[in-house]
Order: sequence, then C-alpha cells, then structure tokens
Amino acid sequence: MEYSGFLGMNLAQHFIGDTFQDAEIDFQNLETVKLKTKTLKSYEGNYWNESACFSRSIELRNDTLRYQRRDGRENSLIPISKNRFQMVIGGGEQVFITFNQDRMTFKSGDVRALEFERFSPSAASPPVTNFSGAYYNDLLNLVYKLETDDNGLYASHPKAGRIQLSHLYDNRYQGDRWFFASMVMHEDESGFTINTEQFKGLYFKRITGK
Repeated sequence: MEYSGFLGMNLAQHFIGDTFQDAEIDFQNLETVKLKTKTLKSYEGNYWNESACFSRSIELRNDTLRYQRRDGRENSLIPISKNRFQMVIGGGEQVFITFNQDRMTFKSGDVRALEFERFSPSAASPPVTNFSGAYYNDLLNLVYKLETDDNGLYASHPKAGRIQLSHLYDNRYQGDRWFFASMVMHEDESGFTINTEQFKGLYFKRITGK
C-alpha cells in the first residue's frame, strides 16, 4: 500500500507552523478564467478518498466554489482553466484542485496527489440502533462498543474515548479519529471493518448485542 504523506504533512505543520513558509501568493493578480454557473455547479458534491479514508465537500456559494472539510473549515477555489482551480490558502502553498467527471484530484506541492471519487449520501442511514453492542478484534485483543445517543452513532473504548461516526452511504461511516477513519458495517451486522490510510481491513466481530 502506498502512503500519500497526507497525515505526516498535517502533523509536521502542527509543530513547524509557518517557520518555512514560502512567499505569499498574489491571488489578486492570478491569471483566471470566467466559468458559467452551470459549469461551476457541475463540480458540487461530496467526494471520498479511499486510500486516506476521508471525505471533502465542494459547494458553490456567491459564484465561488468552496472546498470544505468536516470540521467546518473551507477555502475558496479560483478557476484557472475549465476544470482546474487554485485554492486560496495562506503561507505561499500552491494547492490545485482538478475535476474530471466524477473525480477530483487534490495536489499540493511535491506531495503525491490525492484522488477523490464523488459519492451521493444515502437518503436515510440504516437503523443504527441495531448496531449497538461490543465488537472484538483478536489480532489486537481489542473491544470497541457501538452505541447511539441524540448525536447519532458512536464507537467507544476506555482509552480512545468517544469516536463520533457520520453516515456516508450504504453501510459506510466516517469516524472523527485517524485510527477509526472509516467503518463498514457488514450486511448481516455480524461485525464491521475499519480502514485508515495506514491499514485496511481490520475486522471486528460482534460479541454482544442483537
């Protein structure tokens, strides 16, 4: 499995800060193109990165596309061709977003490009109360509990604490911790699989509940 460097770069940025920032980009004088609203709206939607297991959203607001993260942060996208945009971001970092039908590519500097595929959130999530119970992985000798409350479905562990799970589509959920990035509940609800950028296919078997 190839590592994208995404998690490591984010961690490095946390400690290094702006110590090695490049010169700021003059976005006011950037060579841009004018796109029709219809073209811009065709890029709206939700996008999933399978290798790193996280989602991003693209929204058109005030004639400008916005690149949105789960925590609410967003950046404007400036069109530099019909399907290629430069992200408005500080610190001199050059980030480009390219759309190709139902795919989106995120490219930042020399880091390997991240590929996203558009998905349509399910109109309704499965009855998550059926998921409540304890799930065991024998490789790690680890138990997670799945439970629900007014905020929806969440996983818990005495050391990891609460991990909020957001429904994406079908039986796939996105967690708010890197080590529980994506959860796929098996159709018969006998267990679930955790996927992250670092590891894939970690199976937890239901041992209580249902």
